[in-house]
Amino acid sequence: MAVLTLLGLWLVGLGAQKLAYAAGWAGTAGTIRVTSCHDEGGSDSPSWVCSGTYRSGDGSAVDQHARVKPSRNEQGHTIDVRHMSGHDYSATDIFALVTPLVLIVFGVLVLTGIVWGGPAALRRWAADVRAARDRARRAALRREAGDRA
Repeated sequence: MAVLTLLGLWLVGLGAQKLAYAAGWAGTAGTIRVTSCHDEGGSDSPSWVCSGTYRSGDGSAVDQHARVKPSRNEQGHTIDVRHMSGHDYSATDIFALVTPLVLIVFGVLVLTGIVWGGPAALRRWAADVRAARDRARRAALRREAGDRA
């Protein structure tokens, strides 16, 4: 149960962090002129990673090695982003909100299941273990009684 609690908290935290950048609440605003993209996902689920030049909104920062993971192939386009750290940036379009929101919802569902279903499931498991031990003990006693007769 502790592992599930940590998993739920991690998912909510990661989702909240990604949401802050995708929604434009954190990081320095700017744009990336995408020069190349490649797909890191499978054929049925593309996961684009694009590179290009970042320019901050006020023009004070330029990063020639910027990387972003947009929702689709953006090669040749300029996209709005937020600087996260190093050469990593987060797209700020509506599609960038999907993953963080899914992480948060899934994390909340895990935590809700622990709070409402966890203790009851643990009690059922403990009762099942006790019942299995009792059955094994009764079977051993019957075998013993059969061996004596």
